[in-house]
Amino acid sequence: MASNTPNLNLLKKDPATDGNDTFNIQTMLNDNWDKIDAAVGEVREELKDINVPDASLTQKGIVQLSSATDSTAEDRAATPKAVKSAYDAATAAQITANAANTAAAGAQNTANAALTTSGTAESNAKNASIPRAMRFTGDLNGVTENGFYDGANMANAPSADWYYVEHMSHSQDPGNWRLQRATNFYDGVTYWRQLRAGTWTAWQTWGGNMPVIVSGNTVQYTQPTEYSFTKQTQNAYLLVGKFIPKGIGQLKIQAEVWGDTAAGLYVSAFPIDAITYTYGLIDWTTPLGTVINFNPPLLTGVFRSSSSGIVNVNVRHPIFLFLGTGTINTNMTIYVKNITVQYDVIN
Repeated sequence: MASNTPNLNLLKKDPATDGNDTFNIQTMLNDNWDKIDAAVGEVREELKDINVPDASLTQKGIVQLSSATDSTAEDRAATPKAVKSAYDAATAAQITANAANTAAAGAQNTANAALTTSGTAESNAKNASIPRAMRFTGDLNGVTENGFYDGANMANAPSADWYYVEHMSHSQDPGNWRLQRATNFYDGVTYWRQLRAGTWTAWQTWGGNMPVIVSGNTVQYTQPTEYSFTKQTQNAYLLVGKFIPKGIGQLKIQAEVWGDTAAGLYVSAFPIDAITYTYGLIDWTTPLGTVINFNPPLLTGVFRSSSSGIVNVNVRHPIFLFLGTGTINTNMTIYVKNITVQYDVIN
């Protein structure tokens, strides 16, 4: 039985029921083709009025292809060629970055290794051009190796303060000839001394902010108390005065001394030459009137019989005044009073 298509209304025959009908060219072909042609014509007319916009980030539309890899356009579509070029460039960049990371890691490892070995002999050798002081706590008299040292409470140092110490030993005879310089950590005063033919000289001073003192009429210290001392042993002395000079240079000491004709006022400083005198157990806290039983290291000569004398002061150590006699006789009484120390300070 014949039927028609739903859209174009084309005529169709059913082979089962219309198989014996005569084929009608007009209805089966021409009319159907006319309907198809008319429908196609209508579609073409409609297509003429359709306007498809270019694609953008906000609407769909026509997109142009591009193989560029350096464009910033947002209305182009990348071709496979552009994608491959970008991929190749990214791969090359990753290889370069990996190499840089490897180099950086190597540099870090090298730095870590350098830090790890900074305290070794190898590192010290590499940094030999940047000398650093070695901590020292012993006796400066025993130093033989050339070098730089620092420390406090060092035996035979100018004082118990902190010092930077430079030491040089003679190239041929270091056991008998050496030079030391010690700079005070606090006031910058530098002291020097030499080992000459096996004997250390006294510390001498220069530099720093140390005031200079000169013998003058300004009384800086007085001790009017009268002391008497009866010598019982040959090496016995009585502590009768002590003071700390305000600088280095010269000062004048006066005192009234009488009794034994060999009696005198002994002026001493500790330590002046060596720590060996510390066995006498005397320091700044030792009270006046204390008897010591050893020969004090003299800073100057002996003042006798109401005389005065000039004392050269090279270091700002405590200066101690002792009453004693140079004779071996005992049981002799000697006296002292009105001790004065006079000097002017020059800044």
